[in-house]
Amino acid sequence: MAPVRWWRSAKPVPLSGSAVLCVVARGPLHLRLWSRRSLIPILQPSEFESPIMNAFSPPARFADHPVDPMFTERRSGRAYNTATAIPEAELLTLLEAGRWAPSGSNTQPTRLVWGLRGDAVFAAIADTLAPGNRLWAEKAAALVVVASLTHKTQDGAQVALPSHAFDAGAAWMSIALQAHLRGWMAHAMGGFDKAKAAEVLGLTGPVQLHVVVAIGQKGDASLLPEGLAAREVPSQRLPLSEIARNTAA
Repeated sequence: MAPVRWWRSAKPVPLSGSAVLCVVARGPLHLRLWSRRSLIPILQPSEFESPIMNAFSPPARFADHPVDPMFTERRSGRAYNTATAIPEAELLTLLEAGRWAPSGSNTQPTRLVWGLRGDAVFAAIADTLAPGNRLWAEKAAALVVVASLTHKTQDGAQVALPSHAFDAGAAWMSIALQAHLRGWMAHAMGGFDKAKAAEVLGLTGPVQLHVVVAIGQKGDASLLPEGLAAREVPSQRLPLSEIARNTAA
């Protein structure tokens, strides 16, 4: 059977009445009807499916409100193509996006330590991963430790940076989106030995380690162990109404 081909979202195609037909991003044969006036879906995928769609399409992601497709297309998968390496210059392009992330008072507390598969830093980072993560993450093309400075020196004294973790999160998201836009997959993991990583990577002093990010080209999910392969489907999100409100206490 030929592999399923994926494509980016097409422009809406006018239909009769007040509806338009859209091909939804990254879903083969996923169709959705939208109201021309409000862009609110008026026909859900479950109402417009065929056996062929069900056989070849993973669960689709649909935004409650219009957003750029990169937000719903980006995924943190675990299946990496071990035949594809990432050039150092390409990885630095992804990290450059992290450098331009916003930070509180422009303190820029984020610190990154990276390794390419096959070098000593990659091996050192991989050796700190929890077994369940190392199983798949060491097949990535690069590993990046994301950390942040908790304090800065000002007038000879140590001053706390209260938003350092928040700022590091902004850097991670910038890296993840840049990776997606350039055809790479980035997956952040909290399951690693932070004390060991801090020691072997020289991240000592007022530094907090947050995650290890695996970066590489998406691979064949069927090659993952059964328990992991079953998880290689797009994860969903809570409705916006559950996380955002316009009411006071």
